[in-house]
Amino acid sequence: MTKLPSVEAQIESLSNKIDETIEQQRREQEFADKANSKFEENLLAFKQYFPEIFEKFLKYEPSEHFQFILNDNGTANIIDYETRVPMYSSDPIKQAVEQVHKNLENPI
Repeated sequence: MTKLPSVEAQIESLSNKIDETIEQQRREQEFADKANSKFEENLLAFKQYFPEIFEKFLKYEPSEHFQFILNDNGTANIIDYETRVPMYSSDPIKQAVEQVHKNLENPI
């Protein structure tokens, strides 16, 4: 006969899951705030230096297939809408830097 977890253990497990969810929501909100701020800064730079690009961004509507997720370490990742799998590893910044170096060393 298998032993079921005690009520206290179940409560503790649920409490931990709630804490993790709350922390993830906090990280996501912090990321969204920073990303929106950076987007506004970039728009102002485009407006000043590349007004044609600025105008295009004002009319841009992102695809419903384009979805960001936030990794546990606070970095953003992109979900491939067909496979539902993140496009990058848990460290997308490191992976992107490696991709740039690789392509600079062997450009096509």
